[in-house]
Amino acid sequence: MAEKLGALGSLSRDEFDKLSLGVQGQNKGMDVFGYNVTPSNMLTGAVGMFSGLGTPMALGSAIGNYQAEQSADKLLGNASKNLPASFMNAVTIGGGDKNTGVNQVRGFADINGDGRVTNYEMNQFGQKIPGLDLAPMYSGGNTNKMVPGYRGRLMPSDAVANPYSSRDLTQMMNTPESKYVSQDYIDDNLKSSKDFAGDGIRQSNVIGMEGYDKNFADAVTRESQGGGGGGGPTYICTALYEMGDMKKYIYKYDQVYGKRVDPNVYRGYCVWGKYVATKLRHKGIVYKIAKPLALAWAKQMAFDLSKGRYGKNSKVVKVISKIGEGVCYALGVIANIKFKKGVRYG
Repeated sequence: MAEKLGALGSLSRDEFDKLSLGVQGQNKGMDVFGYNVTPSNMLTGAVGMFSGLGTPMALGSAIGNYQAEQSADKLLGNASKNLPASFMNAVTIGGGDKNTGVNQVRGFADINGDGRVTNYEMNQFGQKIPGLDLAPMYSGGNTNKMVPGYRGRLMPSDAVANPYSSRDLTQMMNTPESKYVSQDYIDDNLKSSKDFAGDGIRQSNVIGMEGYDKNFADAVTRESQGGGGGGGPTYICTALYEMGDMKKYIYKYDQVYGKRVDPNVYRGYCVWGKYVATKLRHKGIVYKIAKPLALAWAKQMAFDLSKGRYGKNSKVVKVISKIGEGVCYALGVIANIKFKKGVRYG
């Protein structure tokens, strides 16, 4: 059961997103080959150790936890209580210390008291934060009857994705006065493809395919034309597609994934992906090694996004994908810190 909620401080959207990742990262994970996988640990334990990737993955998770803890402390006013975020406490969020800010927020956000905080529950909680102006995830639907959505995420039955990121705009668009709302204002407050990805509704931006959503398609189009969003070009798969090694229908799903991926994962991918893509085109040793791996990964993404209609499913590739995302996340967090300090990757 959720704890009693007192007065809250304000958070920016970026701070709330970091807090949301930190809170959900402490959920009990799924079991993959005997290993517990959550959004934050990305197999940082045993699998990371055996693969030799444990250090960068654990570092990315630790930094992400610390950023989440900072957001939680700001929200709860812990800094004013002489309880600033401890880096070591943040590294071990979810362990023995139940007094961390993130764990306090988990208590507030866990609506049904099942010990697992979902995207929907964090969205409900976020709407209570002063000044955040966070829109509801859904329009309509029965919130008293939660059903499994895409990848098992719970969502209200019969709900549809709300296309707006602003709570104020959502309310305005449900009134007769909405015809006077500026189109520029609407455009500035439409959800990104990254926002859509958390809804739990299976969406496609391809007309005629199951789950086609015009609002989601518009978000993907905006981002492909230079707007904001999760990721961007998938350099390695683009190279393979242009070289004739990847089928067009697989490549299309790869592009959808690129638009939905977490910004830190994409940023970390860019650190090495551009270089590998350039080497691929020479058809040397990098091409021979990277091609089968990239194709297997792309087919798995296509399988997941098409609900098994295209691509190929592989438990091994799924585990490797989790490892890869964890490494990219770590690199992305570090690259972002360096970028903010004025160090740019050229």
